[in-house]
Amino acid sequence: MAQDQSADQVTPDMVIEQMPQHLDPAKAGSTNATVQFDLSGDNGGKWWIKVHDGSAEAGKGEVENPNLTLLANADDYVKIALGQMDGTAAFMQGKLKIKGDMGLAIQLPTFLHRPAYPASRHSSRLSSAHARQRAPPHRRHTPPTPTP
Repeated sequence: MAQDQSADQVTPDMVIEQMPQHLDPAKAGSTNATVQFDLSGDNGGKWWIKVHDGSAEAGKGEVENPNLTLLANADDYVKIALGQMDGTAAFMQGKLKIKGDMGLAIQLPTFLHRPAYPASRHSSRLSSAHARQRAPPHRRHTPPTPTP
């Protein structure tokens, strides 16, 4: 589906539709929760995901009494979902608003893993640069000098 699309073309619909397939049942444990996504701007709308009994389902629209509601601009939410924007930083900057169970908001990424979409050129460059920084320096092996 989105695998042949660039990251700039990924929509909230695509991200949320894929979420149930990326649930880690072992980490979700006995979680029984409904999350409402209320996204504004172009491609905005309302979606939900329900996690229960080690499985998840997602849909479009509004649900009654969600445990957690995430509010954001649709473009910013896609960036968060793709790992191009840090969710905590977005929250601190007011780009992501949370209503309801803050504990669930913190746990969500631990059992709902990020869908794999092709990285944009920008994030690929960052990933490559980060990998180079973390690579161990090249060391020339020189045999020890014998002592007389």
